[in-house]
Amino acid sequence: MQQLVNDKTKLETSNEELQQQIQTLQEDVNQHSDLNLIVSNQQMNIADLTDEVNKLRETINNVDTILPSSKSTDLYEKIQEIINDRQNLSQEIQNDKQQIEQFENEIQKL
Repeated sequence: MQQLVNDKTKLETSNEELQQQIQTLQEDVNQHSDLNLIVSNQQMNIADLTDEVNKLRETINNVDTILPSSKSTDLYEKIQEIINDRQNLSQEIQNDKQQIEQFENEIQKL
């Protein structure tokens, strides 16, 4: 009879240990699933970012083909050259206007 009680105790102890191992295994599986979900999300994010980078490259190439030819290969420098050219042209126009006014004044004096 004592042997049966001892065997029952051993079985209960073994059962508790197995239940604990099952619980630990389930937690590991859940954690692994969470990690897989995170990795999957990161892969989707990387794919989305890669698409965005490709679109930006295409946009830069489109803008680059629109801009006048320049010695510079830097898009910012090309745009800055256009701004400078426009400012120079505006200054030339202003100078021409002043010169025309001077000519008109001289003509009126005659």
